[in-house]
Amino acid sequence: MIKVINNFLDNTSLFFIVKNIKKNDFAWYWNNNQKFLGHVFYKQYKIVSNKIFILQTLEDKLKYKQVYESYVNYIPPSKNVTELEFNIDADIEGTTAIIDLNTNDGYTKIMGGPKIEAVENRCILMDSKLVRSYATSTNPEGRYFLNCTFTK
Repeated sequence: MIKVINNFLDNTSLFFIVKNIKKNDFAWYWNNNQKFLGHVFYKQYKIVSNKIFILQTLEDKLKYKQVYESYVNYIPPSKNVTELEFNIDADIEGTTAIIDLNTNDGYTKIMGGPKIEAVENRCILMDSKLVRSYATSTNPEGRYFLNCTFTK
């Protein structure tokens, strides 16, 4: 299952998320391969961030029962748009939502499926076991997106 929803969040909710992740006190951490920065909110059903309030608007929109994993990523600008490694979000029977927080020339690629351009407030809903990759962006702002894997 792959579903793309434009204008997923209302403007107030989108602004709230973006404003808070761009504050000086929001902690970003390099991922293991040092290609992008991330901030984890949930890990294996447990809240691991004191910034969890940022996700308060998602519960009503996603109608989830439990969140398995949730994080926001920032991919700094690159000289060329480059596809990162393919991976799987979670090996659970669940759904993954990828919400782009800014428009840029990056994209999300589903293995054996579509390449979906990064457009602000676009949500990709898919089976959490689908293999996908992200692409970098050449835009000066880079690429910001939220990822949430959950069960209903």
